[in-house]
Amino acid sequence: MVQRNPRNEAGALKAPYVSTRAIRLFFDRVRSVSTPERVDIDRLQDYGVSAGNAPALLSGLKFLGLLDSQGVPTKDFRAIQTTGAEFCQNLEQVVRRAYAEVFERFDVATAERELIRNYFARNYSVSQAASATAVFTDLCRLAEIPLSGALQGAVPRVAERTQRQPAQTRAQSTTRGSERKEPTIRGGSPATLRTLSEQLSRVEHIVEAILERLPAKED
Repeated sequence: MVQRNPRNEAGALKAPYVSTRAIRLFFDRVRSVSTPERVDIDRLQDYGVSAGNAPALLSGLKFLGLLDSQGVPTKDFRAIQTTGAEFCQNLEQVVRRAYAEVFERFDVATAERELIRNYFARNYSVSQAASATAVFTDLCRLAEIPLSGALQGAVPRVAERTQRQPAQTRAQSTTRGSERKEPTIRGGSPATLRTLSEQLSRVEHIVEAILERLPAKED
């Protein structure tokens, strides 16, 4: 039985909702550097992580048990500085321990995506549930943990969401398309900026998922 990360019980730490690109960048970068004494936002930016993603990534690394509460690397941090099959095996242990309750409640090889999304909404954050699901499934793919077809897919197709719009709204959208102007982003409170950052992160997840599903270009 995989041991739980006790600091993740009862939502003590937020499930990661950062850009999956930032997580992959972190994994790639730490393979080529010595284990630091401590990881903070400045260190993550030194690794190439953007300033907008660094705070959420730092929190996510603590959730995964790669850093302790003070940002000091754990033995699991050193375990994911490996490559190949050993990296996959070590990451699988990290993921199964951090998300122990998810694996206890659901068989991710057959589960519907909505079940996992709703779990994160109930136990962590409704607004970040979709992003947390995207991070979870991407970590599973990196660790080569089998996922259902529904979890392999990233988001509902745009066409499906469009069909749920009222007909009048779609007609207005089509008619006024040429009149639309690009939105202007103005300065706001820290809370407003954090919300905008989370929304942009969700958009990035969608774009990444679409790119992943495109066929590879042949030489």
